[in-house]
Amino acid sequence: MHWHRTIGAIMLSLAAASPLAAQDAATAGEEPQVAWPTLEPIARLRHEGAGRSAYDRASNMLFVVGDKGIAVIHMGRGDDAAIVRTINPAIESGVPEPEQATITSVVCDPRGRGVAMATVVPKDHALVPGRAIFFDTRTGKALANITVGYEPVYALWSFGGGSIHVANKGSAVKGRKDIAIDPPGTLSWIDVDELSNAAAFESLAQASVTIITPGGEALASGLPALRITPALRQSPDLDLEPTALAEAGNWLFVSFQANNAVGMFDLVNGVWRSILGLTPIEQRLDACATDGPSVAHELATLPMPNEIAVPILRDGDAYIVTANAGAIRGRMDRSSEAPYPDAAALMWMAKSKLIRDDLFPQHMLGYDGVGALEVCARSGDEDGDGVIERPCALGSRSLSLWNVTTGALVGDTGSAFEDAMTQSPRVYNTIGPRVDAASTERGPEPSAMRVTKVGGVWYAFVGLAHPGAIAVVDLTDARAPKLVDLRVSAMEGDFGVPALTLVPAAVNPTGSDLLIGSFAASGTVEVWRIVPPVGSQ
Repeated sequence: MHWHRTIGAIMLSLAAASPLAAQDAATAGEEPQVAWPTLEPIARLRHEGAGRSAYDRASNMLFVVGDKGIAVIHMGRGDDAAIVRTINPAIESGVPEPEQATITSVVCDPRGRGVAMATVVPKDHALVPGRAIFFDTRTGKALANITVGYEPVYALWSFGGGSIHVANKGSAVKGRKDIAIDPPGTLSWIDVDELSNAAAFESLAQASVTIITPGGEALASGLPALRITPALRQSPDLDLEPTALAEAGNWLFVSFQANNAVGMFDLVNGVWRSILGLTPIEQRLDACATDGPSVAHELATLPMPNEIAVPILRDGDAYIVTANAGAIRGRMDRSSEAPYPDAAALMWMAKSKLIRDDLFPQHMLGYDGVGALEVCARSGDEDGDGVIERPCALGSRSLSLWNVTTGALVGDTGSAFEDAMTQSPRVYNTIGPRVDAASTERGPEPSAMRVTKVGGVWYAFVGLAHPGAIAVVDLTDARAPKLVDLRVSAMEGDFGVPALTLVPAAVNPTGSDLLIGSFAASGTVEVWRIVPPVGSQ
């Protein structure tokens, strides 16, 4: 299956960069000149459960999702940023049981009409559809409340401001008598092109929403490689769960994290062009949570991207970039509320005769080896005999580039993130206070990503959830994306990074590109100025 080949409008070039300049200068005893962008902290604020954020250029306000609502932050000059109020669109708009509803994302209008939209997931997310709530960015006043799909988790306002796209995950839950309630994963397309100002959004009606279910020929051709619970193979929606979106020209790129897939949606014709399962990546990783930093085990891994971006590279090819965090629907070897548990520890898989018994020496299948590593209980049966010959870890713990034309893997950072984190052993793969605890799950878990040009060179800023760090990756060579810097935010008291937001210099009063980091575990929001490399254009 080949991806659609008409991508010409999104091709640009990358300039070369030398990430070794500072190291070489330091070795020679000279003043080091950093050859990659650095992050200069300019503000730090408290916001419990900080999540996705969005900047509104019309009001110079930053909106940050949190446990108790959306923090409204007046950015000022950047260094004087301050929370001015907290709003809760769920309460103001009459969502059922609003105190137990979850605000999952917020996006601001790029046209500057002074409008933002929040996605809200009701308590009974498998029974009650989610809402998209529009509000005035200057006053916080609710303007419209419309229904989208089940469990909206990610929203993206189109570049031109004419539409909004919402990824509705549609996760299943156990109902009465353990019967699964499984709503479809969908995309919602909201048309707001004709609305000229904030007041006009009050007239926004349900008719402006189109619900799109992944399917058709594009899905059928990608089915063999998709990670889908076997019980759902005959289901119309196949339980595809869109979790992140990226836009490039007339195309919408969709990450189906739990399904280990990416999709390409044609925004002009309103059809899916491809939905492809991603190739497992052979990776060196840390599979043991009892030996401290030790990136030593070679295993197959499912990318399972949490974030997706579309940089435009040279030589006539475009690539999508994925941050490969991994995900599970539920564990098979312990109690779980998930209706389709599909992950298990290797030791449990071996004991249950679900993996080939000669894959690992017996002594390696204990807690001090690879035994506690979580793997997919549905993937890796290469000959169809019901026994897994190639166990796959859940998440490749890396950043990958995939060719838009063919869907083929082009480059990957490999074990670079975990290797770099070993230099901070006190917080290595931390979950809460437990060092190394994340090693058997998803390691550093690259969960957030933003891609931009700095000094003429494409870079990815990647948020590592465990324990909390910001990685800078040079994308100059698509075949070999290179980690050039790592800021371990956990050493500064910032833990967990569910979201990053870029605010271009052209739309904010600081005159610099800004990176906003939300840290859910520590309840903090960091604002950094992106400082270009010395001598860059």
